[in-house]
Amino acid sequence: MAACLVMVMAIRLLIDEQFSPHGHGWGLVGSGAICFSIGCVCKVTWELARFSRMREQERVLMQQVSGR
Repeated sequence: MAACLVMVMAIRLLIDEQFSPHGHGWGLVGSGAICFSIGCVCKVTWELARFSRMREQERVLMQQVSGR
C-alpha cells in the first residue's frame, strides 16, 4: 500500500510541466521500489515460516498416529 502511494506521488511529480520537481519524482520512484521489495521479502519470509510451522505440526501428528 505504501509503495503504491509513493509511486502515485512520484508520477504526479514526473508529469509536472516544471522540470524542477522531476528529480524528486525519480527519488520517489526509487523509494517506492524499495518499499515494494521490502514488502515482498516480508511476505515471502512470513509464508516460509508458516510452511515450516505446518510441516512441523504434520511431523508431530504423524508421530502420534504411528505411536512413537
